[in-house]
Amino acid sequence: MRNIRAAVVAMVGMAMMLAAVLATAQGSGFRPTGPTTWVVIVGSEAMMEGTEYGTMGAWQNARFYPDRLVVNEGDSVVFSFRTSDQHNVVFMPRGEMPAVHYLPAPWDRRRLVVNPIALTATGGDRFDGTAPVSSGLLAAAPGSAWDWSVTLMATGTWTYVCTPHSARVPVLGAVGMVGRIEVRKAGSVLPASPEEVTAAADKAVAADIAADEAADAAAKQVTSRPGPNGSTIWTMNTGFESATGGERMRFGVPDLTIKVGDTVEWVQKSKYVPHTISFFSGADETPLTIAEGGILYANPAVEKPAGGVVYDGTGVVSSGFLGASKTYRLTFTTPGRYEYICIPHDEMGMSAHITVTE
Repeated sequence: MRNIRAAVVAMVGMAMMLAAVLATAQGSGFRPTGPTTWVVIVGSEAMMEGTEYGTMGAWQNARFYPDRLVVNEGDSVVFSFRTSDQHNVVFMPRGEMPAVHYLPAPWDRRRLVVNPIALTATGGDRFDGTAPVSSGLLAAAPGSAWDWSVTLMATGTWTYVCTPHSARVPVLGAVGMVGRIEVRKAGSVLPASPEEVTAAADKAVAADIAADEAADAAAKQVTSRPGPNGSTIWTMNTGFESATGGERMRFGVPDLTIKVGDTVEWVQKSKYVPHTISFFSGADETPLTIAEGGILYANPAVEKPAGGVVYDGTGVVSSGFLGASKTYRLTFTTPGRYEYICIPHDEMGMSAHITVTE
């Protein structure tokens, strides 16, 4: 019994110490004197590179900094978009599920349409919990920011999402790039000040960028092994994840030189971000979406494989969407230099070349 009491006392003591540490980390309490403005950073990027679409990060961190915040009714939150990747911020009314990027078309459930509130600003700059409010898709040039502000007018805990980088799953609800804001009654004492929140967010951004940079060398590794009839099988990564969940929007290397008869094997290293390996041989690239009658549809051709497992430098050959840890193999039979892209992330700079020699 004495040992049990000692254990209970020790556990209580540890809990009190933990509470003290957390209180210190959150600050000593912030007493606002009126409506306050807070800043949430939307995404971050690392390893900046020049691409045909401009300078952008090879690594993208799809996170809100912070993704948990406590404010008062009437406070404003400035969402600061700081990456060349496109993000949005979408709040949904009380009792409704978080927004998704694609919806089944009511007139044809077999087709998906892009959710209109994901694309364009909706609902103004005040959220009272009765109607959706959205920033629309936004991106910032390198070294700059694009700010969108919303004033929170209803108490409660609100979930918001970036629709391109989140999903709804059974039981768990929204996963991925998701944030939550607890709105308390005006005048309430809050856990931290805006300055403390911003300092913690900047620290988290720096940590994610450091993790991206640390993972870059492993992401670029290319291996080879003997193949049939004296050929070589080359293996490289498609995408990659850092220790903190950053996504590398690149293929393993930008240019790989092989010989006729060799096979290239791409391994999907992203758990949640879909990629494709797509050769178009000079033809028009398959678009991610299709506009029909003023409606934007998801293009089903993107997700489906095309062209088989041998490439002679002609026609369209594509892996379709690759799931986590899946592999796509292609054997090259004709000398030349061939460009390929990831259809969803081509404009993020995710393209590369295979050079085939005799």
